[in-house]
Amino acid sequence: MKKNVCLLMIVLFAIPGFTQRLRIGPYHDNTKYKEHFTHSIDYGVISDATYIFVAGNYTDKGYENIEGTAHKFFQFNLLANKKGGTTPASDRLLLTDFVVQHAGGYRYAAATGVYYPEGSGDDGYPFLLIYNKSDLAVQSFQYFDLSYAGVETSHGTGLRVQYSGEEEAFYICGVLADRKFNEINPNDIDVKSKGFILKVPEGGALSYDALIFTPDQVQNDAWLCSISDIEINAAETEIAFTGLNTLDELTNYH
Repeated sequence: MKKNVCLLMIVLFAIPGFTQRLRIGPYHDNTKYKEHFTHSIDYGVISDATYIFVAGNYTDKGYENIEGTAHKFFQFNLLANKKGGTTPASDRLLLTDFVVQHAGGYRYAAATGVYYPEGSGDDGYPFLLIYNKSDLAVQSFQYFDLSYAGVETSHGTGLRVQYSGEEEAFYICGVLADRKFNEINPNDIDVKSKGFILKVPEGGALSYDALIFTPDQVQNDAWLCSISDIEINAAETEIAFTGLNTLDELTNYH
């Protein structure tokens, strides 16, 4: 498979109805966070003081991951740490992004990733997980039944999440695939994928808007599209996003 597409898709997929399906528990040993796979860092202001937030997963083993973790620091001190596990215990989730609204007035943090009901890896759903940024208590958990056109099951993951105070909504970008993530061969990618952006109301309404991006067809090869990052400008009048889209083949590269 084409080298540059292979490398990017390895990064995307190896990171990788609505219901409340999380259980929350504190760490009894504050040193245990050192054993976890963390990959997202952000900062937020609480009562005019700046705190650092670090989040990740209990393990980096894809859909075997059981818990998402979040830690809050002030300077070098660990103040709060929470792990959100799935209920029932057979479910799995993989956290890919964690963002904190930097302004002091907004009380929450948000995370996204891929949710696997029953932990089989057969289905994967993008999700929105809302934390209270003061104590990292989980407020809500929603997952979204998106699927690649023509595919009965969902194979999607959220890659980045951003909040818009102007719209009072969360924006999640990511990728949908036409097969299970654990079936994708990183050495010979023939999967087809589409990128997406979700707009989810802040109040946790059961409705949401989805914008789907379809790649151009490339003969005898994978048709790949993903939206890997999204940003909202300071005035909240524009949204920028980037990612991958197969366009044409030229000397074994896209």
